[in-house]
Amino acid sequence: MVITPRPRPKLNHFRFASSRRIATICLIGLFLPMALATADTPAPAIIPLPVKMEVKTGVFTVTPETVIVADEASKATARQLSEFLKPATGFALAVTAQAPVDAKASITLVQDQALARLGKEGYQLIVTPAGIRIAAAGQVGLFYGVQTLRQLLPPEIFSESVPAKAVMWSMPCVVIEDQPRFAWRGLMLDSGHDFQRKEFVKRFIDLMALHKLNLFHWHLTDLGTWSLEIKGRPKLLEAVTRAKNIKKPGFYSQDEIREVVSYAAARHITILPEIEMPGHSPPALIAYPELDCPTPYPAGWPGNGGPWEFCVSNEKTYAFLEEVLSQVAGLFPGPYVHVGGDECPKKHWLSCPSCQAKMKAENLKTGEELQSYFFKRIGKFLESKNRRMIGWGEILEGGLAPKATVMSWLGMNAGITAAKAGHDVVMAPTTWAYFDNARIPVESVYGFEPIPKELTAEQAVHVLGAQAQMWTDSHPSEDRIDALVYPRAAAFSEVVWSAAASRNYDAFAVRLQAHLRRLATLGVHFKPLFIGTTVGRWDVKKKQEKQVVMEWPLADGLKGAGRYDVMFRYEEGSARLMIYSVEIIQDGKVLATDKHFGFSGVNGYNNEYQVKLPELSDMPLTLRATVSTDREDSRGRILIEKMP
Repeated sequence: MVITPRPRPKLNHFRFASSRRIATICLIGLFLPMALATADTPAPAIIPLPVKMEVKTGVFTVTPETVIVADEASKATARQLSEFLKPATGFALAVTAQAPVDAKASITLVQDQALARLGKEGYQLIVTPAGIRIAAAGQVGLFYGVQTLRQLLPPEIFSESVPAKAVMWSMPCVVIEDQPRFAWRGLMLDSGHDFQRKEFVKRFIDLMALHKLNLFHWHLTDLGTWSLEIKGRPKLLEAVTRAKNIKKPGFYSQDEIREVVSYAAARHITILPEIEMPGHSPPALIAYPELDCPTPYPAGWPGNGGPWEFCVSNEKTYAFLEEVLSQVAGLFPGPYVHVGGDECPKKHWLSCPSCQAKMKAENLKTGEELQSYFFKRIGKFLESKNRRMIGWGEILEGGLAPKATVMSWLGMNAGITAAKAGHDVVMAPTTWAYFDNARIPVESVYGFEPIPKELTAEQAVHVLGAQAQMWTDSHPSEDRIDALVYPRAAAFSEVVWSAAASRNYDAFAVRLQAHLRRLATLGVHFKPLFIGTTVGRWDVKKKQEKQVVMEWPLADGLKGAGRYDVMFRYEEGSARLMIYSVEIIQDGKVLATDKHFGFSGVNGYNNEYQVKLPELSDMPLTLRATVSTDREDSRGRILIEKMP
């Protein structure tokens, strides 16, 4: 039950937002000054930040003589803790029901119903020089207490073997009471555009658990591949059903699915399976063309002339999907099944005689209402399997199924609409939570607020939480997935776990400095943080709706030819700075340009720009940007950094 480290990345590329964010590291580089501690008692760099943490004087040291004491209900979690600690320390810590009389120190795990006030996932962790006590109302909370304990130790604790250099396994004395803000703390991995090895999926789950994320959304089918074995439907797995650009063909057998489900459950992570429908379904339609409408696809269709969506008037479609969903419900014990529902144009159905007959028979006026009919049938079937249906925001079209939950991805509007109508929602907007978009900076992810201001307190209770997505349309390698997900998933974990009022990016960036050492020890190929050299500032007093050009002389930050990143970092004000293009100018000539829309505000988006410079002469350089603002008053700075 230990995260299996991968080849360790070099540590010579740690970069941070600015020099004022770099703090002195003490106690083996792990404990950093925070507002929760005094200057004499530095607070641990815990991510996500606990709700309440008080640092005391002294340390507790784990030794070979340390004993783990657990009540009957907590023995499994205690054994997990022992297994987590063994690879790096070399200590095989015993788990007992009672500490021996001569025990010098112990770690106690206990269920305590007095802590029910912290909820089922909350915990209390008390560290003194004489011992440790982790208590919670249930095992989920105890497990999260164990994750915090691991972060209290030196980062070498995440090594798969005993370090060559001796390490003192000490942690600071603390009193922590902690509980999550949201019940739904999700991270999605797309195995439907391209396939990932089972071992990688399990490691993905391990890293989620370390960050107290509890919902693994597994996107299993899409236009790239059908990655889930369905008994009796072998054609789904044939090579002919896969997209030509698939780099890692494969599928998960049902036995492998059960193994991963069990692995996740041991880490208190629920798996949400997704079977895309009615669109995004080429593999199924190539395997079983009788499930498609019998008419040609219109020009410019998403499938590029090939199949895309099921024929929703065909009873064979429902028989097939019910067969698939029955097996899915049998494999995944979680309460939800995700049915996709996104990006399905209706024009093909409107040219299908069978669909037209169905619309007439059911008194349906539009293609959207026909899609709603489809999802209401699917939702009712899932209810018969004791499962709830969740889908992307487009399942609102034509009328939402009675008990459906909406996952809002095209901004927050679908979630707002659904919550106002009394439906549960999960916020997963592209602007802040699509990790396949490398241009979303860590700072923007950290600034994401899942509760929209448009909702009343009564409506906001329908926001179950939030989720980040790792799509694989671009067929990234496993190392590339690492770099896209981390450290942004660490920032996201704090969005969904920590109290909203406690979030402070500057303080987080300092804690992240220590946390990256943990990730490095685990072999995570994370993307280094942006440090940058400040090359200019903006201070816009008036609203500027029309695009204007702003320029700044580049006296610093450029070190010869190569690729540079330019970031527009908001600092204060009510307006967002909209950026349309960035150019590097020398002697009136454009040397490099990046044209894309982004903005820098309280929540930034796409506000990093990349330029590739040739060998430079001694002539002065200028940074030019085309910008506007959405209201008055915006201030910030521009940073530039040469990339490796």
